[in-house]
Amino acid sequence: MEIKRISAEDSHEIIKLQRLAFQIQAEIYNDYNIPPLRESE
Repeated sequence: MEIKRISAEDSHEIIKLQRLAFQIQAEIYNDYNIPPLRESE
């Protein structure tokens, strides 16, 4: 595995992945107002 810094071009994909990951948490707690789901791209 290689770990490297992200570029500005990667940020859109990172935000999409973050939203997918926190969607389940939002569903469990019935709270869609958590910061990871509200952050803009």
